[in-house]
Amino acid sequence: MSSLKRKDRPSSSLSISNSPDEKRTKAEADKTSKTSNTMEALDAKMDAIMKKLEKLDTIETQLKEVHTRMANFEETISSLESEVKDLKKQKKKLKKKVEEFEDSLQYNEDDMSGIKRDNRKLESDVSELEKQLMYMETYSRRENL
Repeated sequence: MSSLKRKDRPSSSLSISNSPDEKRTKAEADKTSKTSNTMEALDAKMDAIMKKLEKLDTIETQLKEVHTRMANFEETISSLESEVKDLKKQKKKLKKKVEEFEDSLQYNEDDMSGIKRDNRKLESDVSELEKQLMYMETYSRRENL
């Protein structure tokens, strides 16, 4: 059995290269290589994360600008709505005044037509009185003759 075990073992020249110090160095080199690879991968991931964060910062800035503009629009709209309310109130007042003016004008027209009618009657009466006066003068002259 012992002969079988020796045959399975590697030769002595090969066993020299696998000394415990060399194995540790090789294991450390492997660890260092893996750590280096891991660090590079982490560095690449960190760069990608930083780029995304920069994009998020840009988006946040743009969103703040949009928010500011919207606030300005809302303020402008509020101001315009206030002006519209004021203009509607003024319109109602003007409409009421125009209606009052039209009513007054209608009253004046009615009053004027009454005055014109009375004036025509008075003119007619004056004309009649003038005729009577002329007839009286004529009659008086005839009597005097």
